[in-house]
Amino acid sequence: MSISELVPQIEVRAFGARRRESDGFAVDRPNGFHETIWVRLHDHMQVRIGTESFTVQPGTIIMLPPGTPHWYTSVSGSWCNDWLHIVGEDIENVCRIMGHPIGEPFLPIETSYVSPHFETIARDLARKDDIGKSLASIAVLSLLARTVAACNMPDTPWSAAEAVHRPTFDRLRQRMLANLDHPWDIANLAREVHLGVSRFSELYLRFYGVSAIEDLLQARIRAAESLLTNASLTVSEVASRTGFASHAYFSRTFRARVGISPMEYRRRGLHS
Repeated sequence: MSISELVPQIEVRAFGARRRESDGFAVDRPNGFHETIWVRLHDHMQVRIGTESFTVQPGTIIMLPPGTPHWYTSVSGSWCNDWLHIVGEDIENVCRIMGHPIGEPFLPIETSYVSPHFETIARDLARKDDIGKSLASIAVLSLLARTVAACNMPDTPWSAAEAVHRPTFDRLRQRMLANLDHPWDIANLAREVHLGVSRFSELYLRFYGVSAIEDLLQARIRAAESLLTNASLTVSEVASRTGFASHAYFSRTFRARVGISPMEYRRRGLHS
């Protein structure tokens, strides 16, 4: 039995990692595409799937079956995305079993796992043999599973008392992620939903699998990565727009999270 017989039949036909598109460019496929598309959007985007329109946040992921009409472009400026074109009879069944959303945008808690998976896919496909194709299929399965894990709530069901708060928390989280430059802190977030800090922190972690401050920080770093590719903005302006109190704090936090300084990240992005 070959490795390919042990792996669900998913073949990577094409992919792009951190692909940057120019200002005004739109992916426009009114008749859909002949392969399944998986895409992570790094920027604030306008999206249309079928007849439904969305404005989505950085980090949003979309998986589109073949033939699904779609269109997306940046709210403003150039934009960046990671994308896969995949084929195989097992794709929708695998997604159904895993619980991976199909045909609608969704925002995982965090997406730091995506880039390492794309690096693995590139390395596997570079082998140019059947083993490499099978390894790339395994990497795609891992990517889908990690995406589901990044979306899932804790397994323990919420109590009736907790469930009452969920819609209010969802609205607050959406507002927080859409206004990253606001000086959010735990105390004012808790006040927004009329809870004490301890109870707010407990429920936020229970609902989203991450603390509010960590959730906010991850979103700010994702937004900063996107803004740093805009050469017209200074690093201090990027820091301000993403809610960091000072250039120094932004640089220190960015390096700790991304592994390089904002200036080095900008240099690599502009010359990639």
